[in-house]
Amino acid sequence: MKWYKGSQEITTGFTQQTSINSDGCTYNGVSILSITPTYLDNGVRYTCYVEPNPAVIGDSSKQGRYTLDVQYPVPQVPTVTSSTGTFTVEQGTTFTLNCQASGNPSPSYVWTSPDNTNTTGSQLVLTLSTTGPYVYTCFATNSLTTSPLPTRVTVTVQEKTTTTKTTTTSTTTSTTTSTTPVAVASSTTELLTCTGGEGLHSTGVLAGAVVAAVVITFGVAVALFVLYHVSRKKLQFYFFHFSFLTRI
Repeated sequence: MKWYKGSQEITTGFTQQTSINSDGCTYNGVSILSITPTYLDNGVRYTCYVEPNPAVIGDSSKQGRYTLDVQYPVPQVPTVTSSTGTFTVEQGTTFTLNCQASGNPSPSYVWTSPDNTNTTGSQLVLTLSTTGPYVYTCFATNSLTTSPLPTRVTVTVQEKTTTTKTTTTSTTTSTTTSTTPVAVASSTTELLTCTGGEGLHSTGVLAGAVVAAVVITFGVAVALFVLYHVSRKKLQFYFFHFSFLTRI
């Protein structure tokens, strides 16, 4: 029996036990792989591969697959970019600020503007007609984030120059603005359960979390169980099962 993370074989971190049944012809086996997932494990597939018994004619390999759905808070401040490629624009230019962050569940976003108004969504479309600096703040959060993480950018609006054949005129109006970041409420973390069966499965696991009995909370490892039933004459049946370890 072998374990794989993606296409890479795992050589440590698991146990394996077998026991012969009372009929003396079959035996049962269980292999347990313990892992402590991080956000980097989100979407990673683990596979247990049971090799065929060469002494049994017609025996074939069996495998069970388990895809991790790792729940984790927004790990770092969001990234803000501008559709123009710069935060310096001319008067009257329409442009878009984009805010992006990682997290599972997917983050939600709130923008605060210099006039202290709030706008939801990852994009903020602006058309500024008055010159001066403008500070915009994007907050990113999800249901596991305790405090929304902000990123502030300063947009500088320059005067728009009009050129004629004889003269060039320009006007500048300076406006001073300020903004006060607002807190964005994050919802209570939901408790998740994890079940398994034959074939491919996907279930919730908290990043860096402990898997205890039925409920997944922060602090322990996930245990992936594989059970199989083998006959000395023929591999009779096989099934893939998952359970959990208590807090460690």
